Amino acid sequence: MFSAAHGSLAQPERLAQYADAELHLIEACGHVPHREKPQLIVQTIKEFVAIYT
Repeated sequence: MFSAAHGSLAQPERLAQYADAELHLIEACGHVPHREKPQLIVQTIKEFVAIYT
């Protein structure tokens, strides 16, 4: 999970090309998504883990 508010999406887009990687863009979120949008982060992680377990 990355924030592009103060940077570019180049690095996250490159990382998303790896196997078993997913890119999730979180709107209106800064540098600490786990504090700013905790429910969304937890749900996203749960969904990702469920795919690979």
